[in-house]
Amino acid sequence: MPRARTDIDPHWWELLDSEDFEEVELAKDTIARFYQGLVDGLVLTRWTAIGKQIDREELKSYANIGLMQAILRYKPSQGSFRRFASARIQGAIADEMRTVDIAPRGFRKEERTITDAAESLRMQGKEDSIEAIAAESGWAAAKVELVQRRSRSFKHHPIDYAINLPEHNTDVESDAFALAMCARLVRVFDQLSTDVQYLLACCYFRGYTLTEYADMQNIPLATVRDLHRDAVFRVFAEVHAELV
Repeated sequence: MPRARTDIDPHWWELLDSEDFEEVELAKDTIARFYQGLVDGLVLTRWTAIGKQIDREELKSYANIGLMQAILRYKPSQGSFRRFASARIQGAIADEMRTVDIAPRGFRKEERTITDAAESLRMQGKEDSIEAIAAESGWAAAKVELVQRRSRSFKHHPIDYAINLPEHNTDVESDAFALAMCARLVRVFDQLSTDVQYLLACCYFRGYTLTEYADMQNIPLATVRDLHRDAVFRVFAEVHAELV
């Protein structure tokens, strides 16, 4: 059963005003460790929202910077520390995420090929339609269209969505049971092969259909369906085992 959320003893906030340097450092460290669940919950939410394209531990280090800033600025008269800290932690995470290009390097190469082809057509005074770009680059029109769609999704979907992800519950660590389930999901995900991880990320965080993924990877749709089905069943089985 989920455990009730608890708050740290107010005594630790009082120690932050101490004139003893060691007491202040002990208070900061104790408060930071107590609210690591808040950090872990927010990092996990953002990290999974973009399909693990950013190193999780690196993201957590930035989140902890936000936590420490919150600890130093917070006053008990400001109300809930979790709500106060959540905004600063999310801000620190967002600042880091905005500096990262989450698109695979191979895709950026494909994107440059299309960009160069379109620029060449414009310099010739020709229209840079999908068909024209395909002819100029030597690709099929369907591939050009797919790369253009992916380009738009990388610009607008996963990173922007994850940065601006609505916070349905600012007390994210208050439900220990829910956090345990999230951690179990991550462990199951880590056990999957890289190919299957990428498949799930594309389907659930980048909006691809199984057919589009099969075309992009140039593998049979039936194979993709089997991989997807087996992965989903495995995740379900592992999570269900935790519930029974």
